[in-house]
Amino acid sequence: MLDPRAATAMAAGTFRSRDEQMAAFVDVFSKLAQRITTIVVVEDVHWADADVMRVLLLLTQLATSQRLLFIATYRDDELTAGHPGFPILSRLARERCTSLVKLAPFDDREMAQLFSESMRGRPLLTPDAVRDVGRRADGNALFGEELLRHAIDHRAHRAKRAANVLPVSLDAIVCERLKRCRPEDRALLATASLLGRSFDIEILADTLGVRLDECDAAMQRLADLQLVVRTPESSQYRFRHALTRDAVYGEVPESDLQQMHRRIAETIASHGAVEQHVEWLAHHFALAAEHERAAPYALASGDAARALHAYEDAGAWYERAAQSFGNSLEAAAALVRAGLMHVFSNRVERALALYASASDAYERAGCYDDAIAARVMAAGAMHDNGRFDDAIALLCETNERFGEHARRSVRDRLLVRLGFLYAFARRTDEAWAVAQTIAGETLEAATALAAEANFLRSALHAQRAEVAHWRVHLERGLEIFDRIGALPDNTMPPSGTPACRRSRLASRRSLMNIRLVRYNSPAA
Repeated sequence: MLDPRAATAMAAGTFRSRDEQMAAFVDVFSKLAQRITTIVVVEDVHWADADVMRVLLLLTQLATSQRLLFIATYRDDELTAGHPGFPILSRLARERCTSLVKLAPFDDREMAQLFSESMRGRPLLTPDAVRDVGRRADGNALFGEELLRHAIDHRAHRAKRAANVLPVSLDAIVCERLKRCRPEDRALLATASLLGRSFDIEILADTLGVRLDECDAAMQRLADLQLVVRTPESSQYRFRHALTRDAVYGEVPESDLQQMHRRIAETIASHGAVEQHVEWLAHHFALAAEHERAAPYALASGDAARALHAYEDAGAWYERAAQSFGNSLEAAAALVRAGLMHVFSNRVERALALYASASDAYERAGCYDDAIAARVMAAGAMHDNGRFDDAIALLCETNERFGEHARRSVRDRLLVRLGFLYAFARRTDEAWAVAQTIAGETLEAATALAAEANFLRSALHAQRAEVAHWRVHLERGLEIFDRIGALPDNTMPPSGTPACRRSRLASRRSLMNIRLVRYNSPAA
């Protein structure tokens, strides 16, 4: 505990000079350390003025030979080169008794643990809402807590205001930094916020019609204010924190948003190498309400994500493409693609809903073959998730509803799938009845469908213990399979990734070869 007389004297300010006042501070802590080991915590040093920083320096030097430990915290994006206490902080860091500990941002696991502890006994948020809070917090624990509290309050009170509006506590922090900007830099930053968390200054400069060197100079000033940082790519900058970008974006008048997004999209398109920027083009044309122009880019973004096996992202892009296409057959085709991606990412219920929407759209347009294909894919997803009865019921209803309207090859593909489902369920008689309705020319054709139809017949003959017929259809199916090399993706209901399907087909061929050898052996 501090000496009461010393504390009173310091509070009264009875010092002849600032040096005398600082000496008194040092003397107080020196006497305190003689009686007991003392730990002093000084928080938020970035708010301290130069005099407080000098006192902290003197006390730190004193702590070298005394039983004193000072723990000072500060935000390095606030205590920068322009801060009056920065030179003193530099001297502090050079003292031999000083240790500098830099706290890294929370990773996803730590942030999830923070949110879990904070939400105990409070209304729970949806997983998507929690992920959005984590994205905006960007590893900052303070921001995470404030955003989470704001989101919970918004949900509890069913507030009409947008859930992504910054809470007052954080809005004040961000706005304080933005006040230091020049007006022209603030306007440039507003357009940059429309480009996203990261942005290219060449595109930014062209969108605004300013010289690149002027834009780069403005970015450097904004970087000095800790609002943006330059990335390793020479022309790329990034908002230092997601909340800064959100706050700046929120200041753009809604009446200007569509026009600005249109200008950005057209600028990006004019730069060439469109295939490298399909996501940006889809995003900006959509926000500009240019949906017809956005749709092909959203579709291409889904294709790019699928190529990288980012199936959840691909599904989201295909859904956006469907929304942009509107009520058209292109929209239905995009929904089918989205459904397949959601199956790959184990979001089966979402996939089934999309398949159903696509099937309905095809039916309204009289495209019965496509409606059947969407339903066959839905049945495959049901089967792969153990919903055998649902899958059988869907294909039976599809056959009754569309069978007479479909091309023969399409209906036979439906029947092959239904026959396999019955066979897997050991409902041999029903499977056999279905198999008998498959056209003979389908069985003889050199196609993937023909191979599958022969495999179905083979499986059913095996279940009926008809070895000779089993061998005939098995050999025929394997012969077709060898001739075509591999089954195309669209000949089977979805089951895991394409690589998984190829692996299963290879395993099926090996198993059938083993069985064929066993039946040809003397023991058989």
